[in-house]
Amino acid sequence: MVRVLDFESMVPGSNPTLSTSWICFTAVPRILKDYGRDLILRCNIKPSDISYDHLPRLYCDCLTAWSTINNKRISSTYQVFDEILWNNQFLRIGNKPLFNKKLFAKGIVHASDILSEDGKLLSWDHFRGKGLNFNDYLLIFGLSKALPGSWRNLLHTDNNDKTHQNERNSDLSLQLNDEAVSLSALTSKKLYWLLVAQKRVSPTASQKYETLFPNHKINWDLIHSIPFKVTVDVKTRCFQFNLLHRIIYTNKLLCKMNLVDSGLCTFCEEEIESLEHLFFHCKISQDFWNSVFLWLNELHFGIDALNEIDIMLSYTSKSHFWTLLNHIIITGKQIIYHNRQRKTTPLLCHLTARTH
Repeated sequence: MVRVLDFESMVPGSNPTLSTSWICFTAVPRILKDYGRDLILRCNIKPSDISYDHLPRLYCDCLTAWSTINNKRISSTYQVFDEILWNNQFLRIGNKPLFNKKLFAKGIVHASDILSEDGKLLSWDHFRGKGLNFNDYLLIFGLSKALPGSWRNLLHTDNNDKTHQNERNSDLSLQLNDEAVSLSALTSKKLYWLLVAQKRVSPTASQKYETLFPNHKINWDLIHSIPFKVTVDVKTRCFQFNLLHRIIYTNKLLCKMNLVDSGLCTFCEEEIESLEHLFFHCKISQDFWNSVFLWLNELHFGIDALNEIDIMLSYTSKSHFWTLLNHIIITGKQIIYHNRQRKTTPLLCHLTARTH
């Protein structure tokens, strides 16, 4: 039980239903009796389906937040059978969800309470044995017809999850990242990181590289770790970090800032100097990498080629010389950039002097 101060009830006339300035969450079942009391916290609810007319703003905010983070996505037969029928945003009759006190009191709560293992509605005799009348049966029949088509498809497929219907956990749980997390096992730290994972997006630099290399599955965890595995020099690590985050300044960007007169390449003066052009496509850079490739073959590195993604990000293919090769590639890019700053041609001898 959590006690909190309700400021609305402290203002005269603001909430005549409450006579005290302190409310507790154990009062929610009484206020929401038309929705099954505490059952509503286990339902797949939609905030707009709940009447907030007589609820303090605190409860409105709590229920809205709860329904937002507890949004369930049904993807298995077991989840269909385990879904609660009442107050369900996906089970609508007359464009609204239902709650029936009589049926709920008779133990009809989950979809498995009205459906057989093959997904068909249980017989009238079954429900008559529970003391229900034919009108009750018609309501149950309507609920079965209100099942979404995607749920029906799951029910008609062979799924071993049906054998686990009796293993339902009665604890209150929260649906996060397609995983049901029991509130009894949930800590503030775990909840924080689960919510952060839902909001996490790829950096814009990563999105740019994924657009440039759509046919490659980029392992960003590996690529970001490579500078720390292949070199101990802080400047070299920082250089690769800046390149991966596309914060190395080329004439293309400097021209947009009005810091240089032209966006053309410093080396060839023929194409716009983007990161990809400077480090790979420029004919001067191509000559440099060709000489590096021939030198590596003389040393029996056993590589077939160095393509654009190898140069820009890192060489991720398996190789006996993986560590040394990536060190050479990163150092080679430093050589290109330093020579750009000095407006001189990058040469293999510059690289060998740095690596020996």
